[in-house]
Amino acid sequence: MHKPSGFSLLHDALQEVIQMKKKDMIVFVLSDFLATGYEKTLKMLSKRHETFAIVCFDKLEQSLPCLGLLTIQDPETSARIVISTSDKNVQIFLEKQHATVRDICSRAKVDMLHLQIEKPFIGDLIHFFKKQTF
Repeated sequence: MHKPSGFSLLHDALQEVIQMKKKDMIVFVLSDFLATGYEKTLKMLSKRHETFAIVCFDKLEQSLPCLGLLTIQDPETSARIVISTSDKNVQIFLEKQHATVRDICSRAKVDMLHLQIEKPFIGDLIHFFKKQTF
């Protein structure tokens, strides 16, 4: 299992699972998917194992309120940037990011579940897995 270490790469975690010698695994990838370079590895993983993407997101990522300037910090790298929450390009970026993740999962044939982190998610999980055929 991949262990977080302050900085992680989704590609590396997926590659580690691929290198396991076990067969017929069910793999859950729990991430915000705010990464790059994992597309081919996710597709390889899904060809070998039943793979599910559980995308964790904050409701503010869907509709960022206009709060003026906002300093945000990457929790993995500690890098900080200042954004203007009134800048339409910020919302466009967030929308494109969500669409990109959907497209990547679709091409990799990975079923995806979005979980909003601010609300209870057990009902969403139950509903999602009732639809699955293992």
